[in-house]
Amino acid sequence: MVLFAKRQTVRLYVDSCMDDDAINATLAFFENVAYRVEIEKDEHYKCARCNRHYLE
Repeated sequence: MVLFAKRQTVRLYVDSCMDDDAINATLAFFENVAYRVEIEKDEHYKCARCNRHYLE
């Protein structure tokens, strides 16, 4: 998640594994926040299951 305070926007980076239910549950967290939420996918944001280079 990245905050753009001047634009009053939060950019939420989601993993390819996240289904609509998971994304909606995350968006519900921001429901009462005055910031706009953008959803983006990015090659760098991958869960441990999808990232073959993940180190625990």
